[in-house]
Amino acid sequence: MFDNETSAKEYFGDEFVNRIYSVFREQSESNFIFVHGTITGEDAEQIIKKGLQCDFPEMYYTSEMIFPEDKLLFAKLKNWPHWNRKYLVMISLSKLTGKNGYPVWTKNGEDQFLLRPEFILGYIDVNNKAFINNPKYIKINLEDYYKIAGVQDESYEIGTGKLLGISIPTAEIEIYGHEEI
Repeated sequence: MFDNETSAKEYFGDEFVNRIYSVFREQSESNFIFVHGTITGEDAEQIIKKGLQCDFPEMYYTSEMIFPEDKLLFAKLKNWPHWNRKYLVMISLSKLTGKNGYPVWTKNGEDQFLLRPEFILGYIDVNNKAFINNPKYIKINLEDYYKIAGVQDESYEIGTGKLLGISIPTAEIEIYGHEEI
């Protein structure tokens, strides 16, 4: 287990640790960062190309939110809590998404939902200690948010094929001991 940034750098290397912190600096003021573990690098590549498919449109159903202040961050990345996955897809969603915010999931078939590839930052290859960028990722300007998500109107009913919202915490909700997000 890594007890500090120095031990994380000893395992992952300076470049990798600095890159992960850079992602947080670029994203965390306006976005939440989630991680979804996959079995293979090919699975992670497919998510980058086509988006993340899920049978329930809820981020916590398929991923875990991560925080730069988490003292176990790099230990979690090395040994992902969900089945020790070694290919970790990083997702960035605006803090303005949520049940009462901007939608991000689209209905993709009868029982599947899709999080578009524009929301995927890239993925971490834990074994090779590398971060692979997603060329399709767009840090979303809130004025363009609806255009990117493909929203046509504000009706997001399940079963209609229209976009659905996700449920993520607000600053008032305490999640995993983090009072302010």
